[in-house]
Amino acid sequence: MVVIRLERWDRMAHRAMHVAACLSQDVVALHLTDLEGPDAEEHEMRLRQEWARFVEQPAAAAGLPCPRLLIEPSSYRSVRAPLLREMETLQQCCPNWPVIVVLSELAGSRWWEVVLHTRRTQRLRTQVLRHGGHHVSVLVVPWQLEAPETQQVLAEEGAQAA
Repeated sequence: MVVIRLERWDRMAHRAMHVAACLSQDVVALHLTDLEGPDAEEHEMRLRQEWARFVEQPAAAAGLPCPRLLIEPSSYRSVRAPLLREMETLQQCCPNWPVIVVLSELAGSRWWEVVLHTRRTQRLRTQVLRHGGHHVSVLVVPWQLEAPETQQVLAEEGAQAA
């Protein structure tokens, strides 16, 4: 079983969903919202439409089980408690099955990008591992802000070795 924390549908979410679908056919995406009123309804409707278009339809076309989308209210968009509740529900359903939590993370190439973008994911990873139980694992899926410079690094290493 795989749980994804979904903030919005974007390229990072698409990649996390792809990784989760490769790991398991039982995937749950958890979106937390603190909005109320008409803005909340519009936001939820847009997310459900994107989910149907980019997840449900391709899964159905491929003959795969459709991942589930859960939208839950959470004051201040607190992530830890709702995520732990969902993991507990999954573990009650299948007690000895592992639960994998997939977290997306921006991977910057500069030191200040790393500080800005990875702290939240690291804190959530630590909390999930501390409170999730022994059947829980966390997989961090990085998203590069810039194209990788693999060839340049290899050329520099080759020049230094020569």
